[in-house]
Amino acid sequence: MTVPGRPGARAAWLGSRAIVMTAPLDGNGADAEASLSLAGVDAELETAATPYGENGTGGLLVVARVPAGMDGLGEEAKVTVRSGSEHASARAPEVALGVAGLRGLLRNELGALDADERRRVIEFVLSATADGLRGPGALNLARGLGDIREALREQLPRTGISYDEPQAVQIDGIFAVDENSFWVRGWVHDADGTLHSLVAVSPEGERVDLLDGAYRHARLETQEMYAAAGHSGTARHGFMKLLSLAAPSHLAEGWVAELRTTDGVALEAAMPAVERRAERVRAHLLNDLTAERPGEDELVREHVHPAIVRIQEQLAAEVAIDTVVEVGADHPRSPELTVIVPLYKRIDFVEHQIAHFAHDPELAAADLLYVLDSPEIADNLLDSVHALSVLHRIPMRVAVMARNAGYSGANNAGVSVARGRRVVLLNSDVIPDRPGWLGKMSTFYEATPNIGALGPKLLYEDDSVQHAGLYFYPDPAARVWRNHHYFKGMHRDFPSANVARVVPAVTAACLMVDRDLYEQAGGLSHAYVQGGYEDSDLCLRLIELGRQNWYMPGAELYHLEAQSYTSERRKLAGFYNVWLHTHRWNDRIQEVSKEHGPPPRPRKDSALAEPWR
Repeated sequence: MTVPGRPGARAAWLGSRAIVMTAPLDGNGADAEASLSLAGVDAELETAATPYGENGTGGLLVVARVPAGMDGLGEEAKVTVRSGSEHASARAPEVALGVAGLRGLLRNELGALDADERRRVIEFVLSATADGLRGPGALNLARGLGDIREALREQLPRTGISYDEPQAVQIDGIFAVDENSFWVRGWVHDADGTLHSLVAVSPEGERVDLLDGAYRHARLETQEMYAAAGHSGTARHGFMKLLSLAAPSHLAEGWVAELRTTDGVALEAAMPAVERRAERVRAHLLNDLTAERPGEDELVREHVHPAIVRIQEQLAAEVAIDTVVEVGADHPRSPELTVIVPLYKRIDFVEHQIAHFAHDPELAAADLLYVLDSPEIADNLLDSVHALSVLHRIPMRVAVMARNAGYSGANNAGVSVARGRRVVLLNSDVIPDRPGWLGKMSTFYEATPNIGALGPKLLYEDDSVQHAGLYFYPDPAARVWRNHHYFKGMHRDFPSANVARVVPAVTAACLMVDRDLYEQAGGLSHAYVQGGYEDSDLCLRLIELGRQNWYMPGAELYHLEAQSYTSERRKLAGFYNVWLHTHRWNDRIQEVSKEHGPPPRPRKDSALAEPWR
């Protein structure tokens, strides 16, 4: 029965899988139960309830989750709530009236509550529906929660950016790392030192502190702006933080920052729309590393790294080949080798590479596999390689990725469909000096016990050495280990560069490895960004498996180096990759560096002998 003297119950759809209801019933809500009658079907509902109003005089606020198969949008549903010996019923309007029904319920039943009680209601409804934000119907539910937040939250005066204002806040950007994690950057000004809190409020109503644990940094333009007005105040206006929410947030619009001071000032600032495209989010994170204070790594270690780890894990989980196309005829039935060439944007390299492969019969006996990491240009590439295969009589395959997978993802995907028992990772901007290089590398690999990865000599166009093995060089200023190439810049005939030897690592621009060993080591790590340090990371894992990495000068190829990515893009990723590689491998690198000693110096009897640089 309903409680005499109280208004009747009201119910409204909160998305398609939940109903919110105000019921004129007594009790603390702990024993509340709800049932739903929809289209002639009755069902018990998972229910959460709490008293609302001063001392609970408003009755019970009920949130009921609707089971799958009884999604109510488009239907009018009858909801009955029981608490003890009492019950109350109401109808939730159909979808055409759903928003109006929800707003009417909020306005008439909850709008008169004080600010603290309205905030508690927002938090209660979000907590009761949080699981629903992770499954089907999550977006509709998020919109309903957004309506509740906007109807009930305390509206504060907007902060202005003015010389005369002692407090101000501006959010420059908010970037979704995943559904529960958001990278936020901005600045706050506090001229008189009374700032008490700065809180971000998600569109669904969750509140999270913006400054606790944030990375604070100087913003010269902001300091100069306020200094011109005679304000000192905040020394480090800027802040960056990875926010972690208890419940997913799906809405792009509606984030708000609330600033409060110890003397009662309360202001708010609208936050920008959320950027959700993973590659752009990652680019912003990398760009924000420029705020790192010299000689420190707090920003990358405590803030940027945890965010990029989550992004890279998501991207790695999405790596998949859409299709593999055989091009040409007479494909080798049981090839010993698969040559894997990842392609990103610059598919024009294929024409030059295949023109050189055409003069090498060893390539016709290998499984030549191009992995297209730019699926949007698949038609262009396939048209091109079909014509090139006919012209040069070279069979090949093209694996088209479902979406951009990055350098590691493209190579790992290629290995997953390789037909050879040994694989060669080869960049698209690597051109052999002469035929026979593949056979020389294969013979060397076969004859060398306990070998891990094998790399040939790589040359610049002017016949100077680009790569003769990798070693690790300590950078004391940045406290990191950097990858360096032995004898880089020396002439190709430099004697010391023409000695086969064990090296700490070789570059994946051209790297041969046993396929099973590659997979045992875990392939190229997806933790690095846009191609950098994945190869030395792999080589260090091979060393941990008890293998040795070798450089052999008998095979020579030209490497045009870093043609697929702009220097600016590589620079943005470079600092992060160097830091991550050092963070992962510092102890092992020290051991390997001691074992290999300093880089070999030129022989004194060499006509080319010069101090090694």
